Amino acid sequence: GRLDTVRKEEEENDKEEDKSSAVMYADGLQYDLENKWYEFRCSCLIPSAVSSAMNTQKDIVKVPLPDALASLSSKQAQSCQNVIRHYLVATDGGNLSDLVNKEAFEDFVMATSVLYARMVAGDGALEILRELISTSICDGKKGLL
Repeated sequence: GRLDTVRKEEEENDKEEDKSSAVMYADGLQYDLENKWYEFRCSCLIPSAVSSAMNTQKDIVKVPLPDALASLSSKQAQSCQNVIRHYLVATDGGNLSDLVNKEAFEDFVMATSVLYARMVAGDGALEILRELISTSICDGKKGLL
């Protein structure tokens, strides 16, 4: 996949051309940092509201996680919270349904949403990790367990 959803149609062609610098990382999956693409598997389906052609009422359908994320109208953290929350509690996703009633769960959902939004915006993983280490967010005082 690519974080640049505009290039979705070109993705497969680009990936085939870019195979020379691809690295296999797990179970036949590859990534290519130089050409900014990666492969992943996700069977998790996320509830999504879609407008029905017959009426103005929205129907709920389940769509794959990548499609749910790509269909967001905004890449801001608040716009992806619902998708992230559904993924985190899905048995074939984060499988964290036992933690939903914990006080810190919504904080975790928001933190994960912010992380996703920053990755989409192009912030580097090492930059984000440095920030986490330098703040008290990782002090463990308000944990989920």
